[in-house]
Amino acid sequence: DAAERSGVLGSPRECFNPNFMPEMVRALGAFDLEEYIEVLGRRFQAAGTWGFEITHFQLERIFETDAAFHAHFGGARHIWLIREDIVAQAVSLQKMHETGVSHSVSMSADDRQSAEERFAFDAEAIGTWLLHIRRLETITEKYFNAFGIAPLRLSYERLMSHTPGDVIGAISRFVGAGEVGNADVTSTHEKVGTPRNLEFADRFRKENRAFCSYVAEDRQPFLSGLESDLTRVARA
Repeated sequence: DAAERSGVLGSPRECFNPNFMPEMVRALGAFDLEEYIEVLGRRFQAAGTWGFEITHFQLERIFETDAAFHAHFGGARHIWLIREDIVAQAVSLQKMHETGVSHSVSMSADDRQSAEERFAFDAEAIGTWLLHIRRLETITEKYFNAFGIAPLRLSYERLMSHTPGDVIGAISRFVGAGEVGNADVTSTHEKVGTPRNLEFADRFRKENRAFCSYVAEDRQPFLSGLESDLTRVARA
């Protein structure tokens, strides 16, 4: 939402999420993938810039191969947003899968409370989601390495220490878009995490110390490339 209100980054969407894509294809009147991509670029751009969010699993579903995706978007600037706290992310995914809660801003207080009451600790499910995330990180890294892509590496945790304006400004510079200026780029999204999320994450770490230590050590080289100082992000 902040990116869209900037006026220079287009209207980024989950254009290739298999759950949303069929409806978007119909709404845009596209007949095949090639036309869909062409229409997306026209409809959601701002001053020639547009973008989208995609996971590597979605890439595999829609484009089948890294090479096919790269043929379309190899010249694009890539931004990789992750969670440093992979256990907390796994708990959030378990909660979303179990209760249907994703972006709490779209839910009433009663709905959020109902979801919270249904949310139960499940160590096996959390571990499964954690491995799912780790596999996604690994195959995404392989994609970048295969095509010599140097993404802007961001984490949710580090972005929280910056204002939305700072974040959007850095992204705009990185992709070579226009100046954000005085646009209102405040964000309307709310955190889905709750005290129960934190409780379950802490419990999982305590009950699975060796596993969590192994994952943390395995991720360390990967996390070392994260950008902390957005003022250092240069214009493309």
